[in-house]
Amino acid sequence: MSNAADHPAPYAYVNRVTKQSLRSAVLPLASLGAIWTLISAISLFQELSTDRAQHEKRLATFAIVLGSLYTGTCAIFIFGIAAAVTRRLALIRIFSFLAIAATVIVIAAGLLRTIVHFMLKNDLISECTELAQGADVVFRWGIWSADPRDNLTRDEAAKFCKRAWNHDSFSEIAWLIGEIALMSLFSVIAFSYAQQESALVSGARRERLPASYAPAYGAGPGYAAADESNLNLPEVQYNQSYAPPPGPPPPFDRSLPAYGGDENDKKDLDPVKTVDDPFADFEDHPRR
Repeated sequence: MSNAADHPAPYAYVNRVTKQSLRSAVLPLASLGAIWTLISAISLFQELSTDRAQHEKRLATFAIVLGSLYTGTCAIFIFGIAAAVTRRLALIRIFSFLAIAATVIVIAAGLLRTIVHFMLKNDLISECTELAQGADVVFRWGIWSADPRDNLTRDEAAKFCKRAWNHDSFSEIAWLIGEIALMSLFSVIAFSYAQQESALVSGARRERLPASYAPAYGAGPGYAAADESNLNLPEVQYNQSYAPPPGPPPPFDRSLPAYGGDENDKKDLDPVKTVDDPFADFEDHPRR
């Protein structure tokens, strides 16, 4: 049976792919996300005035909701940029969870936008027909070609808007799939970046001595504190724990100093005993 150790966390895959800091990936992705969501929010609020002018209340309501969602997501991306620039661990951790929230918001907004596109088909085509009637319009097929129309009649405007709606249907589905993939990848990168910064800070704290460590003796460099480039040089001297004794060493042509003592100590060391030995009886009468 496989255990949890056999299946690493999703962010571990990103850490295996690159050994560099993920800050270089978070900053441009967050910047692009902020620009994209800001443009989306501005365009939706611009459509709000058009929907109200055309008396499309339901479209106006959805424009407000979608514009608010994209505005909130833009704020999250801006917060992520600030967290990556300052490199404050607390902000980076908060942004890692906000990135997941931004992913959910963008996917929810994409689903809502797709549902509105199909559910309010008639309202969208009707509004488009009113705007395109009697005007000069250009319907672009990507970046390669365009279909210009001049002074459209009502029937031509209706056909033009139906054609545009069919093309936008494919675009909405493609955008939704792309948003799900890109935002999921971004949330994984943001969370991996938070884990990476946490590991760096934890490693730095383990290598740093505690503040309460203040020895009374002269704390010199330890064994690992020497310069590795000078370890093989003969002039390297090791740190001495104790100072050498003062004065020159004693000469070697003299005998060792004698130990002094009083008369009582000398009597105790005399082999001729003047007192009776309490164990003499045992020595005179050996064991039978």
